[in-house]
Amino acid sequence: MPWWYEVQLCAAQDGPVRTAEGLLFDGALGLDELSQADTLIVPACAGTQGDPPQALLQALRAVYDRGTRIASICTGAFTLAAAGLLDGRRAATHWMHAAELGRRWPAVRVEPEVLYTDDGQILSSAGASAGLDLCLHIVRQDHGTRIANALTRRLVIPPHHEGGQAQYIEQPLPADGSPSLGPCLDWARAHLDLPLTVEDLARQALMSPAPSPGGSVRRPGQRHCDGCAPNGSAVRKTSWRTPTLSTGSQIPAASDLPTDCAPTSPGSTT
Repeated sequence: MPWWYEVQLCAAQDGPVRTAEGLLFDGALGLDELSQADTLIVPACAGTQGDPPQALLQALRAVYDRGTRIASICTGAFTLAAAGLLDGRRAATHWMHAAELGRRWPAVRVEPEVLYTDDGQILSSAGASAGLDLCLHIVRQDHGTRIANALTRRLVIPPHHEGGQAQYIEQPLPADGSPSLGPCLDWARAHLDLPLTVEDLARQALMSPAPSPGGSVRRPGQRHCDGCAPNGSAVRKTSWRTPTLSTGSQIPAASDLPTDCAPTSPGSTT
């Protein structure tokens, strides 16, 4: 049974390819083979200061002109930018390098906070884990949600992240003396075996529960628990129960992957 993608490694240099981490890849094909690819994925580059080989940049422009889908992972966006393929386009890279990407290529519309971008023929992602999200996005486009969800089960990762989701979110600590739900949440986590309600949480947090539709009056000095604490920590208005993992019947079993599930459309990735 055929696989969904045939993956080939291509390189501008002859002989084995050694990564910055010391991994050695043998059997890389030449840049001429890029013309056979339906999808071209450009991995992260070790350095962002120098320019890639001109032969590689010319090959990238050639495959772009013939309509090949091109995606970059992490600092691979620097390679696409050097080839001029990101001019006027939205692009993502690791947040640590986003400012440098925009400085070196001002024509690129760098989005430093998103996980990945899909601008049609050109796609780009932030760091390594965001690269997984982008690749799953490509699989979802090519073969549908059912196959993409099955792959996430095999990889034990979340089934879907929107490309516009933030790469990271700052979580500042509350200022000294500010109201905090920390002790209440610690108590709740220790009692997940119980059907905790808003009233239970309000009692532990020394708050009043949410007002009834007819209205209610808080007692002086008592805080109010209506779904959101004063410091922005969310409190659900439903009962807290022990988390469970539910994959859904629409997701195929791991035994269905990948050799006994034929691709819905041909494709190769280089």
